[in-house]
Amino acid sequence: MTPHFFFQVFCFEKGYPKGLLLRSFVNFYELDIMDEQAFLRWKEDVNDTYPGKGKALFQVCVEVYFLMNLITCRWCKFVHW
Repeated sequence: MTPHFFFQVFCFEKGYPKGLLLRSFVNFYELDIMDEQAFLRWKEDVNDTYPGKGKALFQVCVEVYFLMNLITCRWCKFVHW
């Protein structure tokens, strides 16, 4: 079981504490435990082997999208068109 699936199941069993899954995935990436390809494989592997995939995808992808837009908006404030 990869760390992505392990934490997916762990968070499922704990009721998905806010931000835990995303922070774990970011730490996996920053500590070179998992790379982008591993994340994409986890994201695309939708099956019932490990419970809670739907909510896990929602939490991670929505939060990443929100953070990317927030960073973009902050950057746009400093650009003079």
